[in-house]
Amino acid sequence: IIRNDPLMRGSKTNAFGLIDEAVQKRVDAIVLHYAPDTIEINVIEELSLLAKNRNIQLSFIMPVPVFDKNVPMSLLKSKNGMEKSTYQTISDYKNYNNDLINKISKIDYDKFRVYQVADVFCHPICQLISEDGRPLYFDNGHLTLTGSRKLHGIFVRVITDLH
Repeated sequence: IIRNDPLMRGSKTNAFGLIDEAVQKRVDAIVLHYAPDTIEINVIEELSLLAKNRNIQLSFIMPVPVFDKNVPMSLLKSKNGMEKSTYQTISDYKNYNNDLINKISKIDYDKFRVYQVADVFCHPICQLISEDGRPLYFDNGHLTLTGSRKLHGIFVRVITDLH
């Protein structure tokens, strides 16, 4: 899909349109990854039913942790003693994404795979900077290249699992 908003709230591309596009292009696998609260859970459920009917594998990469403040600005203000740095634990992440976690765990399709990312970032405190001091985020929810490299293992598993 060319548009950057398929299946998102307000998008013109719905689950039926995405599956039709996949069938037309002879696609046998779809990989989804969204920020929290940008896709409705019922859309994922609907897409999984349609994918099941067409025997299309469906993979869902869970959202990365997001923060209520701009991460680099928070880190800078924290370094300068102006405020405490933004903070989140894996429990906070799970609480925030609880509805999504619960609903997708109930999807009944053997070709639907969910890939967890929280454990890549949170042990148990969610990292904001890499081991060598580089920011993982360039705002409150978008990863820098350093941050996205932390997902390398997830992407390798997704690609390996596609068959």
